[in-house]
Parts: sequence; C-alpha cells; structure tokens
Amino acid sequence: MRLLRYLYRSVNLSNIILAAAIVLVGIGALSPYIYGTVRIKLPPAKVSPVEEEKPSAENTGLSPQDYIVVAEQNLFHPERRIPPENKEGQQLPKPELILYGTLLSDGVTAAYVEDKKTPVTSPGRGKRQTVLKKGEAISGFVLKEVMTDHIVLWRGDEKMVVHLSQGEKPRTAEKSTGPVPVAKGTAAGSNAVARPTASPVPRGPVPVSSPQTRAQSPGARRPTAVPPSTLPSN
Repeated sequence: MRLLRYLYRSVNLSNIILAAAIVLVGIGALSPYIYGTVRIKLPPAKVSPVEEEKPSAENTGLSPQDYIVVAEQNLFHPERRIPPENKEGQQLPKPELILYGTLLSDGVTAAYVEDKKTPVTSPGRGKRQTVLKKGEAISGFVLKEVMTDHIVLWRGDEKMVVHLSQGEKPRTAEKSTGPVPVAKGTAAGSNAVARPTASPVPRGPVPVSSPQTRAQSPGARRPTAVPPSTLPSN
C-alpha cells in the first residue's frame, strides 16, 4: 500500500509523457517481429513504344569535308596569320579629271580639278571645282606633284598625269614604258624625206650595137671598121 501511495504521489505530467513515449518506441521496434511482412502488389507499368529519332534538317546538309575548314582556320593556332585583304574588290574606279589651274606658294600647294564621273554640285550654282591640296586623295589617287601646267597623282604603282585643260578638251596622259610604234610606209615626222631607190646593176656581158655607116661624099675617105669591144664577165 505504501508503494502505491508513493507512486500516486510522485506521478506528474512529465512522467506520464515519458512513459507513453517509451511504450510507442517499444511497439515500433517490435512491430516487424509481431506483425507479418506486408506485400503490396503494384499494377504493371505500361511500356510506351520507343520513338525513332528523326535526323534534324541542320545535320543533313553537312559532310565531314565541311569541318576541314575549321581545322585549317584555327583561331587558337600559335602561328595564325591575318588573311590579306582583297584590294581588287575595294579598288575605286579611275577618275576622269580636268585640271583648271594650280596654286604654287610657300605655304600652300593645290590644284583646282573636277571629276567628270563624280562631279561636285551645289543647289543654285551647278558644278563646282574641287580644291585638291598636295597629299590629299581623290578616288584613291594621291596628289604628289603640282606643276604650273600639270599635276601628278599616284595610286599604288599606277601613275596618272593630268595637264592643264584647254577650253573643253582637257589633256591627260599616262606614262608609257615602250617606244611609240610607227607604221611602215608612212612618214614618222614632218621632216621625213623620200630617199631615191637604186636601180639594180645588170650582170653579164652588155651587147654593143654594130657601128652604122654614114653616107660619104664621093671624094671623102672611108673610115676603117673598128671591131666591137667586149666587157669582161663578172
């Protein structure tokens, strides 16, 4: 009786919670041994048919040879070089220049030109001349020399000489490397003189005509006949 009274007096809320926890843990630990194994039958899984991969349109037009360019033009190659620029595609058309005048002074050297292919115009004034200073370029040609009657322009190895215009007919000239051909049978200049042609000399003996007798008077003396002379053959 005393033990029951002692337990009754010592029981509190915390002791009840701890006792319930111990019971639950014990049931959980012993449940596999107390209850049999539970088998659950799952429904069979539906296997969907595997779809064949269709080749993409991007890969159909490519071949192994198309990838050779990637290896030849490797951007990370230590000996890579910058490809040369296509100068022919960027070359500007040759201008058709007219030289109207030049300016030669100590500080300024310029030429007054006009390009017939690309004229400079302004509203109300029409065509205008372009002041081209020494060292400036027009259609790729750089002005190198300015003289009183002509200018010299260069574009790479190409040279262009523009002479001072005379009225509406400008004179332009290109530097030539070969002699000027002269047609056969025509005079090369105004001072050409016709040369006489030598006649061929005949070869062999030259026939000599026999001497003719003249009418003599009855009292005159008849001359003796002279034998014909022969020329030595060559």
